[in-house]
Amino acid sequence: MVKSTFFLLQVNDHVKCFNKIQSTLDGTGDFQGRLPTVCPFGQWYYNEGRAEMEAAGSELLEVYDQIAAPHEAFHHHSLKALELKRAGDDTGAFAEFTQMEKAFVQFEKLLMKLDSMSMGVK
Repeated sequence: MVKSTFFLLQVNDHVKCFNKIQSTLDGTGDFQGRLPTVCPFGQWYYNEGRAEMEAAGSELLEVYDQIAAPHEAFHHHSLKALELKRAGDDTGAFAEFTQMEKAFVQFEKLLMKLDSMSMGVK
């Protein structure tokens, strides 16, 4: 089973990613983004995550199954925003950033739910 701080660390990691993207879009950073399978959460999710959640019980597994879509959307929209910024399309980049922000809110909510649900699981 994942350590009790695992899901909180994933929120923090994605907040840092969010801030780097925002800095890059503002012209003060050079973050290139990353695929959803490359970040620490994605590495866990697409490898040992399912087995760990299955062992923890059906309620955690249900939330685990819901989290892929907003996580992938977060990374998809962030990469698209960065691509559009590089192409000089600030309006398109901002629109993608807004979609990334919406996905992040959903992703964070599910991570926090997994965190609170996993506290009592050994």
